[in-house]
Amino acid sequence: MARSTGGGGLGSGLGPVPKAPGKAGPESEKPNRKLTAAELPATLALLARIEAALRGHKDGLSLGELRAALDVQANELRTALGAGLRARTLRRTGAHQTLRYVSNGGSSSRAE
Repeated sequence: MARSTGGGGLGSGLGPVPKAPGKAGPESEKPNRKLTAAELPATLALLARIEAALRGHKDGLSLGELRAALDVQANELRTALGAGLRARTLRRTGAHQTLRYVSNGGSSSRAE
């Protein structure tokens, strides 16, 4: 039996489906969206303090050492460290019990 080349299957040549109005992409986001915890000014200020503390320590600091040096709560420190890791201003070395945080060379002085 021979195949039919016409017909109304999936590849019938109707063209792309148009996007729904109002769903144009990232530029249509609400301008008054809520800031994430990593974008809050307090978190960014703590991240700057973390980077300053790590600059003097070539081998980095453990989480406990950072908490003692900066006198902050664990949840605030975790949020700021996560923001620094995502922005690649900080990096982690070691594993499990030997995990240390190290400054990644100071991203603010990078030449692009």
